[in-house]
Amino acid sequence: MPLEIPEYDPSEPSSLVVLTEDEVVSAGEAKWFRRRLSKIGGKNRFGRANLEMRWGPVYEDPMAVDKQLKYLDFTYGATQLGERRWFLEIWRSPEFLKRSGRYKIINDSDTVQEFYFCKACDAEIKCDAQTLAVLGSVPPCSKCGSKRSRIELIREMGKGQLLQEFPSEGCYDYWLRLERANLTYLEPNQMCLNIAKALWEWEQLSQSERNDLERADAEKERRQMIAEQQRAMGGGIYTGAVPPTIWTPR
Repeated sequence: MPLEIPEYDPSEPSSLVVLTEDEVVSAGEAKWFRRRLSKIGGKNRFGRANLEMRWGPVYEDPMAVDKQLKYLDFTYGATQLGERRWFLEIWRSPEFLKRSGRYKIINDSDTVQEFYFCKACDAEIKCDAQTLAVLGSVPPCSKCGSKRSRIELIREMGKGQLLQEFPSEGCYDYWLRLERANLTYLEPNQMCLNIAKALWEWEQLSQSERNDLERADAEKERRQMIAEQQRAMGGGIYTGAVPPTIWTPR
């Protein structure tokens, strides 16, 4: 019998505990699954697996600034409780991330300050907004006495928060949640590997190949629908290809 892993129950504090990976599968089972998963996806050019398995309750997001569970379910007090699910992740290359526009540095709003310089000797003229409002103009240069000045705008970048420096060796994205049809816990097993293999093969197709398969599937579904309608109507059906009055008996 497969191990049943209960969901969190906020009304039962005793259920709000962090289960480690070793508490739900044996080390041997986890090693077997990961080895088979690595065989399906192979390794990237940096020598890391293209497909990885993570245990939701303890897996921290390596792209976050602070320690944070990647698959957070909810927080109870100061404890982060991750989903009690196994997740399969797929490696994304740096090129993929650049095309997607992810991990751009997002700064706070920039600030622009005005600085005043003497046109004669190029010395900086100290003049704040209040002084400018009182005098109505920039004061003379304290160094040479010239009244001619120029303004220079200097932009200061904001102190934007970013997840991390751009991942030059790529990163891992969520790919597949191991879960039964009734949305309950599913252990890593051969069925999951079969699904992963089929999805991986789909990932390797070009966009044109995917489009061709999708069009073929759509055509197959259309023909099946027409056949079912024909059977329901005794073998004849109007498809919309020609106006019905053309073939209506007179």
